[in-house]
Amino acid sequence: MHLYGSYIRALGIDVEEYMTPPTRYRDPEARSQFPGWDFTGTNLTKMMTDAAASAANNWTGNINRYESPPARRLVDALETTVVADRQAQAMKAISDFVVAELPALPVFFLVQYTAVQKGVKAFDDLTGSDGSERAYGGYARNAYVWDLQ
Repeated sequence: MHLYGSYIRALGIDVEEYMTPPTRYRDPEARSQFPGWDFTGTNLTKMMTDAAASAANNWTGNINRYESPPARRLVDALETTVVADRQAQAMKAISDFVVAELPALPVFFLVQYTAVQKGVKAFDDLTGSDGSERAYGGYARNAYVWDLQ
């Protein structure tokens, strides 16, 4: 939570950090009435097209309460064409909309911990990676070259 708060402050946005108690976290009505962003991962186009959570839909809609007919039209344009040029235009329009309206704040880091048992030699090279810039691959990317020390 503090990492996200620090990240948002670095963008120049004043934030107040609040840890939702477990009992309220599991309550969709309480979550949908929280006055702020929810940092649970989401699919952006789903968030742009889902109805806002409300009593009318038994609090099953978008818990961030974001609802926008223009956003829905942009996503519909993307999802109803198979023509590559039109898909690219629709994706650009969605990108421009997100930049202008900021319905979600993208987070560009993810903390992941990887552990290995003492005495196992692993994760010390890039052997077995997919060769891309994301050269780390999966956690078991090079299990065939692991060894015991």
